[in-house]
Amino acid sequence: MRSDEKSQLKKFCNRLESFYANWSKHQSPEWMDAKLVVFCAPSSSRYRCAPSSSRYQCDPDQDSLNLFKWLFCEWVDDAYIVLSPTEIYAVCTDRNYDCSYNAKFLSSFADEAKKRVGVDFVVKGKDSGRTLRETLVAMANGFRRPMRPPGVKEKDKEKEKEMEKVVVGFIGDKAPEVELAKWMEWKDVTDAFCRVAGFK
Repeated sequence: MRSDEKSQLKKFCNRLESFYANWSKHQSPEWMDAKLVVFCAPSSSRYRCAPSSSRYQCDPDQDSLNLFKWLFCEWVDDAYIVLSPTEIYAVCTDRNYDCSYNAKFLSSFADEAKKRVGVDFVVKGKDSGRTLRETLVAMANGFRRPMRPPGVKEKDKEKEKEMEKVVVGFIGDKAPEVELAKWMEWKDVTDAFCRVAGFK
């Protein structure tokens, strides 16, 4: 392994540990009680890649893209990642672009994620057919509360609905254009991520 690859893996591990430690410690209110966190990178056609003196530089317009860059030390293109306390699930393109990487690149971080943080890092190509909504519903199912928790009466239906909600945090200007299940809801956790990453 080259020295630059070792440095990249070290940064990834340190930053992933920081992310999970902060999320666990400050789940409420900073992380809005989110059980899952999702961030998406658009395809290369939706953001500009301009040549510089040494390499191509991406000029992202979304905080979600910044998370990819911060975590993996490279721009990642046409992908989404969902994080839970025990799993990282990524679906991305199998193609390479001038200033982005593909599923093979993300897979190279899987072993370190398991060793350092204890989470499974699953990477799938876009041809897997798994949509973001399907991924979110499958991962959120484990956090669903009983239909009627102890002490909730039949007349307290609104309270019951509130207790059933599983919060999905998103990073970026707006939530992904995905219709969640009725027992799930989006909440913006961009500020929490920016504090972890040291962004202003």
